[in-house]
Amino acid sequence: MASTMRSLDTRFWSDVWVRKLNALDRYMFLYFLTNQHSTWCGVYEIDLSMVAFESGIDEYDLKKVILPRLSPKILYVDGWIYIANFEKYHANRSEKTKKGIDVAWEAVPERIRLKIKELGNYIPEVEKINLPSQNLPRRYALLIRDRFICRYCDKIITIDSDYEVDHIIPVSKGGNDGYENTVVSCRNCNQKKGDTDIKLFTMRKIIGKPYHIEKAIKELQEDENMAKMLKQVYPSYSIVNNQRGVSPSSLSSASSLSSL
Repeated sequence: MASTMRSLDTRFWSDVWVRKLNALDRYMFLYFLTNQHSTWCGVYEIDLSMVAFESGIDEYDLKKVILPRLSPKILYVDGWIYIANFEKYHANRSEKTKKGIDVAWEAVPERIRLKIKELGNYIPEVEKINLPSQNLPRRYALLIRDRFICRYCDKIITIDSDYEVDHIIPVSKGGNDGYENTVVSCRNCNQKKGDTDIKLFTMRKIIGKPYHIEKAIKELQEDENMAKMLKQVYPSYSIVNNQRGVSPSSLSSASSLSSL
C-alpha cells in the first residue's frame, strides 16, 4: 500500500540532473516522486489517464514527450512507474525506511522487476552534437531557447508543423528578426495574434531573450533532453559526432527567420 506521507530530501533542488530539467519536467518529476500512489521503493502501478487527471498534463504529451525526456530516471513499464535510485530522495533514511523499501519491492510482480532490471541497466548514451554554427538553423535555435514550449499558451511543441516563429513587434510595425523580438508560438496562437499588439493579445509579459546559435549548440551538447526533443521534432536532422553535422535533406530546410 502506498504511504500517505512522502518526505523529500531538500537536496533535490541542487541535484545536477534536476537542475537541467525545464520547469514542466521538474514539476512532473516531483509528481512522480510524491503522488499518493508512490511507494517506498519508487515502483508503483498507475494508469497514464490517472497521471493526466491528477497532474493536468495531456495524456498524449505524457506518453510522447514528458516520459521520454525523463528517461532513464523514470521509466513507464507495462503500466508501472519505476524511479531510478528512488532511495536517495528519501529525507528519512532510517532502518524503518530501508525495511519499507524492501517490503515494497517484494510486492512488485516478478515480471515487472525483471523488465525494470533489463531496462534500467540499459541507458543509451546520448549522441553529442558537434556542429558548425551555420548548420543549425535559427528556427531550431529559437525552439531550443524557448524549451520547445509556446510562449503564449505553454503548449509543448512536438512536430515542426505545430509551431511558428512569431515577432513580438510585427515586421509590419517596425519589428526586426533579432532574437530579442522573436519567440516560439504554436500555430494556433500565432494565427490568433496576427498583427495584434502584444499587450492586447495576452496579459503575459512576453519578451525575447538574447541568444545565439553557438549557445544552442552548447545546450544540445550538454543537455540530453534538448537533444531528444530536437530529434523528435526533426527526425531527419542528424545528431552526430562529426563536422558535417547534418544530412543533406536537413540543410535544404535551413532558412532565415525572415522567410519563416
